[in-house]
Amino acid sequence: MTIYHTPRLLPLPLSPLPSSLFHHKHTENHIMQPKFKNQLTWSQAELLMQPILIRVIDNLRQSLETSSWKGTYQEIQHPYPGYQLSLTKDEEVVNLDIWQLCFQVCFLNYQYGLTEDYIEIDTNLITAKGEVNWTNLETKTKQIIQDIFNDL
Repeated sequence: MTIYHTPRLLPLPLSPLPSSLFHHKHTENHIMQPKFKNQLTWSQAELLMQPILIRVIDNLRQSLETSSWKGTYQEIQHPYPGYQLSLTKDEEVVNLDIWQLCFQVCFLNYQYGLTEDYIEIDTNLITAKGEVNWTNLETKTKQIIQDIFNDL
């Protein structure tokens, strides 16, 4: 199996994805990590992940502005470096892994941390010219974030 290098992302507020994230499952806490089938899939993820990260963070911010939940970002190192958003309301706490949210936007049928097979890119997020389809990206991101807040 070919191993592909990590997409370079703006550290806003997250650091780049570690290469270990894309290769194998992490059995200690049962989080399955995405596996890329080929270079095309990797290249598509590389194109999409930075814009997805930006839209996820912004949509979380917008949702928090109108929600009774309070959010705090926390740096995490396990099972891979990144951030989680801790949502609190009264005595209840819900933690969201930011990378897992990005994966839900980027990939088709990605189940939060449970994917064992090779991932498939949501090609509706890419135009015929091979560019980011910002309209579809925003629509999908907004829906995923809205669903999370509706389920709280």
